[in-house]
Amino acid sequence: MKTMNHAVRMICYWLVLVSGILGAAPLAFAQGTEQENNNTCQSAQDFGQNTLPFVVDGNLNPTDATPGAPGDVDFYRFSAPPGTILKVDLEGQSTGKGTLGDPFLGYFDSLCNLVAFDDDYQSLNSRLTITVPADGVLVLAAQSCCDAGFSGGGEGTYQLTLSPLAAIGSIHGQVVDAESGIPLPGDSPYYTTVTLLQCSTSFCDPVGYVATASDGTFAFTQDFSGQPLEAGSYLIYAYTQGYQQYQSDRFDVSEGQDHDLGTIPLTAYPSIGSISGRVVDALSGVPLSGQDFPYGYVYLYQCATVDLCYTIKSTNVDGAGRFLFVSDYPGQLPPGNYEVRAYAQDYQEGRKAALD
Repeated sequence: MKTMNHAVRMICYWLVLVSGILGAAPLAFAQGTEQENNNTCQSAQDFGQNTLPFVVDGNLNPTDATPGAPGDVDFYRFSAPPGTILKVDLEGQSTGKGTLGDPFLGYFDSLCNLVAFDDDYQSLNSRLTITVPADGVLVLAAQSCCDAGFSGGGEGTYQLTLSPLAAIGSIHGQVVDAESGIPLPGDSPYYTTVTLLQCSTSFCDPVGYVATASDGTFAFTQDFSGQPLEAGSYLIYAYTQGYQQYQSDRFDVSEGQDHDLGTIPLTAYPSIGSISGRVVDALSGVPLSGQDFPYGYVYLYQCATVDLCYTIKSTNVDGAGRFLFVSDYPGQLPPGNYEVRAYAQDYQEGRKAALD
């Protein structure tokens, strides 16, 4: 009896172990292996519809090239429900998924028309985000850079991975002046912009760029190519004239989430109040009008050194020879050295240090 109970316990143990293994199976990638001859779109290896993620191990081998072709290229045909958003990665040496040095990924429709291709995505690997077309068919080509005609020539092993894209809702916020709290718009005089970067474990790549609205708000829902943004880690840069650039910490956004960054405060560079004066005749002291003859005019120069000055503003003087320079936006006139240069018909140029 003891022996039988022991055997029953062992059977139950193995059932639990097998159950655990089977329970974990859906986490594993479905897998396929490249088979020749798949050197043209028309002869693409057909994998049909599979459980995702799906991985293909392939090899670009010159000995597999179609006779007369410059080298090998591998085509694969897949099926998926129309409207499904897929992430397709072609990886090689950069991530240890093969020996192919610079993967080059192509996407063709069911009639073998080239729809899109990608060379480098956050490394020498390639990635495309694809919305499955109405007929449910997509053809993918694995090649080495930069064979945009996909005629052949690559050499090396690789992995091609199809995964469902976990799309976020949005990333949004509002850019404001740190001191006053006023919104900083994307049009004149601020020209406020926000750059969105998607981050891997090692670095971040720009994926979006927008100007803020009139109330300083912004929102990202798509990347540069118009594709949905993937769940993951991001950061932003915000910039406007006369303000210090803002960089956020990394933040994570999950599938379907609308991530609110709240108000993003930008700090203005220090600025002087104004520079003013009057243009006069050097001998008589009579003001020189800018409204009529001799048409007085002044330029404001900012000087890095005595001999290195560059113009930043200019204006006509008024009827009494007066002029006034003020900032059009914060930080336009930072503390430092300036020079005013005055001009009028029949007069030599006049110069004067405005701030030393």
